[in-house]
Formats: sequence, structure tokens, C-alpha cells
Amino acid sequence: MKQTVFGVVCMLVLTFLAVLFMTIHGRTLRQTETDHALGEAIDAAMSTVMETKIYTVETKEELVADFLESLLIQMNSTSEVEVAVLNADEEKGILSIEVTEHYTHPNGSRGNVSEVRTVIFEKEEEKEAVKHQVEFYLSDGVVYKKYELTEGEVCSIPAVPKQNGRKFAGWQFVIGGSGIAGGTTVVCADGNVTKTVLASGGLPYTVGEDTRLVAVFE
Repeated sequence: MKQTVFGVVCMLVLTFLAVLFMTIHGRTLRQTETDHALGEAIDAAMSTVMETKIYTVETKEELVADFLESLLIQMNSTSEVEVAVLNADEEKGILSIEVTEHYTHPNGSRGNVSEVRTVIFEKEEEKEAVKHQVEFYLSDGVVYKKYELTEGEVCSIPAVPKQNGRKFAGWQFVIGGSGIAGGTTVVCADGNVTKTVLASGGLPYTVGEDTRLVAVFE
């Protein structure tokens, strides 16, 4: 009889310990899952808004909706999830969220874990394209051709100017380069068309400042 009672007690103790272990282990797993999913979801939502710019999120509601979509993808459990938006500002790049996951322990009791995460993204200011003037002058000071180009672009060479009784010798750099400018052939972006552009030292001249050239005749 004593052995039977002892065996039953041992069984109950083992069962209790097993349930306790499963409860603690389950809670730990839930906490880890919630923490990981929350971090991943916030990062994904905010990067969409502030970095990748796949589309423009213009309102707080859209920002939160994007976050919830990411959260559903990240969280694989079938538990009940409650999301509280503590702060959301799409212009400043701030998102503060509290996620609470409700679940059932092996013993039937209800449990929950929660995680709060706040992310502040510094949105890089778009740099305005820098424009420069490239001006071609005739020898008498008259503007022959003028281009407005973005910094780093190459410049096309205008048609050869004509002057009665004189032969055109080239374009002389006055500002932005030195010597007589040459010409070189480059392939356009589509890969099928080539064009002749202004060159300096045998290489395409990339615009880095306002540039002035004057026609030289012989």
C-alpha cells in the first residue's frame, strides 16, 4: 500500500514538474518569438518607409498597417496577439509599439508575454542635384552654345563654328580646364548609340564646375 501511495505521489510530482517545465519553457519560447518578431517587423516597416522607398507612406495609419503586415509574416504562432501603438510619426521616422501575445499553458491556464520596442530612423535628406553651366564662346565674346548639366555629367561638343576666311582650330578652356579641349567617343546608356563628347587630356571631361571655352581660329 505504501509503495502504491509512494508511486502515485512520485507520478504526481513528476507530472507537476513536467508541466512546470513545459510552462516555463513555453513562456521563454513565446517571449523570444515575440521579441524577435517585433524587432524584425518594426525594422521591416520602417525601412520600407525611410530607406527602400518602395512606395510612399503618407499617413500614420498606413505606417501602422505596414507594420502589422510585417508582424503577421514574422510571427508564426497561432496565439492571440494584441498590438498597441504607443507612438507613430511617419515624418520623423518614429515607431513605438507594444505587442502582447496571449496563449494557453499546458495546464490550461492563460499566460501572456509582451514586448515594447521603439525605433527612430534618421531619414537621409535627398541631396539636390548640383547644376553647372558650360558655355562656348566665339572669339568676339558672343555666346555660341550653352549647356546646363548636372555635376559629373559629360558635355556634348557643339557643331563647328565658322568664320570667314579662317579655319576652326578647337575650343580653348578658359575656366574649368586647361589647354585645347579635344573630343572622344562614348557609348550611350542604351549601349547602341555613340556620341562625341568634350575631352580633356584624352579623357571625357566631366563637369565639376562652371566651365567656359572660347573658339580658336587659325
